[in-house]
Amino acid sequence: MRAATTRKVSRAIVNGVFDQIEKTSPAELGGGDGAVLVIEDCEPLLFYLDSALISLGFFNQHLAANLAEADAVWAQHRDEIRHVLLNYELPDGISVEFAARIHAERPDTNIIVTTGYDLATVREACGESSHFQYLQKPFRLLELKDCLAGKAKLQGAPAIVR
Repeated sequence: MRAATTRKVSRAIVNGVFDQIEKTSPAELGGGDGAVLVIEDCEPLLFYLDSALISLGFFNQHLAANLAEADAVWAQHRDEIRHVLLNYELPDGISVEFAARIHAERPDTNIIVTTGYDLATVREACGESSHFQYLQKPFRLLELKDCLAGKAKLQGAPAIVR
């Protein structure tokens, strides 16, 4: 099992690499200097999300490939994490229970559940929870940016961004 990864990237490393992508400061996205916890079992997607978040100005990230790693990261860094981006279905369980626990502990945390399932399937499994945002895979950088800014959230129902 791969250990969870914590990334704090120097802005100097990023300069020039993502010049073609419009940058948005984390403060504009409601995160300030808060960290992002990314939970994704597909390693290529995990590293794409790592790069995408850097391009959006999030330089403090915690990467986990399963719920066990995510739980350990959350226990150690819960005070600094402002956004949680997690895959709906992971090898060691369904992530919605983990997300609900995070919301109960820290209701101000922006929780984005990514899924390849359609809206009907997600609603059947999760109900009409308004605590999370839902991002339909595959998604674009702009859609992720909207979720991080909270623009995709709908009152009383999960938002599926597509």
